Amino acid sequence: MPEIPAAGVVVFREHGGRAEVALVHRPKYDDWSFPKGKVDPGESLPVTAIREALEETGLRVALGRPLRPQRYPVEAGTKVVHYWVARTAAGTSDVVDDYPANDEIDRVEWLSVKKARKRLSYLHDRETLQQAEDVRHPSTPLIVLRHAVAVRRSAWEGEDAARPLDDSGRTQAVTLAGLLTAYDVRRVITSSSTRCVQSVAPYAGLAEIVPEQTSLLSEEGADRESASALAAKVLGDLTVPTVICTHRPVLPWLFEGLGVRDPKLAKGGLAVLHVAASEIRAVEELEA
Repeated sequence: MPEIPAAGVVVFREHGGRAEVALVHRPKYDDWSFPKGKVDPGESLPVTAIREALEETGLRVALGRPLRPQRYPVEAGTKVVHYWVARTAAGTSDVVDDYPANDEIDRVEWLSVKKARKRLSYLHDRETLQQAEDVRHPSTPLIVLRHAVAVRRSAWEGEDAARPLDDSGRTQAVTLAGLLTAYDVRRVITSSSTRCVQSVAPYAGLAEIVPEQTSLLSEEGADRESASALAAKVLGDLTVPTVICTHRPVLPWLFEGLGVRDPKLAKGGLAVLHVAASEIRAVEELEA
């Protein structure tokens, strides 16, 4: 039987000194669950998760730590729902009272964790809530990105640092903008080489962020000591969701400075490190 991918979020807020979670009511099934939905063609799972949250609650959310996927049979096959802990994105509202009721979702409510556990209609959702409660405390994403696909070296006559993305890479850069939006990235650090700058440009423009360009992340200017030290410093000073974009030869040095295994990222690939108190609590690997 085919697998049907879907994604959703367990959204928390702190209200009146206690944790609350957002649940939605579906009139078609008369059930209470988390905001979630099927993946649109060409859409990545994290982007599906934040899109469904917006459509089903009106909340703009930022993803935190990933949770174990749910798997259960449906008429068309096996549904696999990927979940993340989430919070409202920086500077956005957590009000759901004005959400317009519709045929899919007619009620959205913030409930204490205890009340949410009783309100949820399905055992697998109660299990997901328990897992989310265990890791709900805020973490900050630190994303390490390998630049998107560039024009081949053999087809480029200029300096290698000026070698741009090709058509495929430019498409990847647009996809990357959606992924970085899902984690509400607020700081962009990049190699000064054109292919790296172009990889983060769509997101930086969308988020109105000026990328911090440095030759210390370029193939020409990086070395093991400086790249590892840069990564360790960013990790130690991390206060906002941050992306670091660099090149394949530099990546092992970055991961060494971060104290994690090198995942051997493909072009346009990224590792999302979820950090709390300067410690990496979870790692995701994604591709544009």
